[in-house]
Amino acid sequence: MRITFCLTILLFSFSISCKKRDSAGEGSAWKDASFIQEYHEPYPVSDIPAQNEVRSIAVDDQSNVWIATASGAFKKENGSKNWTSLLSDADNGPTYSIAVDKKSGIWIGAWNGLYRFANNKTEKTSGPDGPISAVCAFPAQWDPKLGIHVT
Repeated sequence: MRITFCLTILLFSFSISCKKRDSAGEGSAWKDASFIQEYHEPYPVSDIPAQNEVRSIAVDDQSNVWIATASGAFKKENGSKNWTSLLSDADNGPTYSIAVDKKSGIWIGAWNGLYRFANNKTEKTSGPDGPISAVCAFPAQWDPKLGIHVT
């Protein structure tokens, strides 16, 4: 009798533990919620590793992407997958920092000085010698007497 009682208790507890339960309530089916899958779409500059070593990145008000790399400065226009070099072959080399000013001018700190890209043209500025490791853009005015931008 004792064995029968133990078996009955064991079977009863086993049947209770095997019932399907979920957070929505007893007897309801599990419903999985949909989700948005995030993904990464790379935009490599080239097959040259130094050109893909990004040191600084900036985005202008047109959603163009500007990067400073170990092998030059590049621009990727909004909607494009291709990068365009901003510096001439003679000036190409390590760039360290890039910034966008309020007038959508691009400032590039490079191994051999400071560059500004505006009106689809890159020009080396007079003044600081390279390397320029940090560039910041903020509201400023050109002072012709000093030959620099001042706040």
